[in-house]
Amino acid sequence: MCALEIYVLNVGQGDTTLIKTPQDNVVVIDGYRPAKVKDALDAIRPDGSISHLVVTHPHNDHYNAVSGLLAECAIGRVTLSPFCFYAGTPAYHTIINRAQSDHIPLHFLSGYERHYPDGGTFPNCPEGFYLELVAPPNYMLENLR
Repeated sequence: MCALEIYVLNVGQGDTTLIKTPQDNVVVIDGYRPAKVKDALDAIRPDGSISHLVVTHPHNDHYNAVSGLLAECAIGRVTLSPFCFYAGTPAYHTIINRAQSDHIPLHFLSGYERHYPDGGTFPNCPEGFYLELVAPPNYMLENLR
């Protein structure tokens, strides 16, 4: 079993984070500069597979590289933030449509969720690697309008 590896790419306004888990799964959080993201991914995962792709919100500096990843990589699942007050751009909608047409499990985060890229569930795997994702719950968004 390998160690947990975390790579944070400074890509301008936003960051891109690539996580290689102890069981060789790759999680990508956001993606802005396509060439930088692809080069880093090729270095840590030459087959280009991504177990989980997370886009934190629909601003271009957080998803610009995602279309290329969807086209070139095998992706196990995609998690997106809810739209909140901004519906995103047509390019963001294209990402959603591409994931759906490619039958990639697509999920909009609402509230708190825990994901185990290497398998397992709580409490059976309390010490395993997991991601904690937090977003405003959908009911809260409705109350803020």
